[in-house]
Amino acid sequence: MRLRGQCGRAAKNGSVCRQGARYYPAVPDLRKNARAAFVLVYVGLQLALVLSADARPDRVYGFRMFNESSSLKFDLYRRVRTRRGTRLVAVRNGEWQARTKTGERLTFRWTDRIRYPALLEPGVFVHATYGLDAQLFRLQRALDDVAAHLTLDGETEALLAKVEMNRNGRAAGSRELVGERP
Repeated sequence: MRLRGQCGRAAKNGSVCRQGARYYPAVPDLRKNARAAFVLVYVGLQLALVLSADARPDRVYGFRMFNESSSLKFDLYRRVRTRRGTRLVAVRNGEWQARTKTGERLTFRWTDRIRYPALLEPGVFVHATYGLDAQLFRLQRALDDVAAHLTLDGETEALLAKVEMNRNGRAAGSRELVGERP
């Protein structure tokens, strides 16, 4: 009895063979060593992904039966140049107005660049998906991205996020993240 897709020497170069009342495409027969090598490489790559999960901030491919039940809240600030130096200005509701280098006043919005749902609303506690480290990593990347795209903003030097964290229902401290303009 022939297995599905194996038609022997009659079917070559992708031709179709008939087995009973059905037609199946001919599948090239891999040698035993090639199949074994493929399986070893595939299993090795999967094992490497699982074992290296703790090295990545979001721990993708790492199994956690009971994930961390953490949350965080961040308040957004701008470091603004003034005549006397720099000062921090709070960003209310994720938007601010700033002057361009030509003196024109423009409105900038945090949500114009950020699409990740947990980072859309500054000032609100949100669940830290995949743990606090992953969420802090995402927030830092978001700050860097928004700061890099503030080419028209002539006042803002950097964006700051003051983060309050809770890990498994208990206060886990605070942290300050900075997104500098290039």
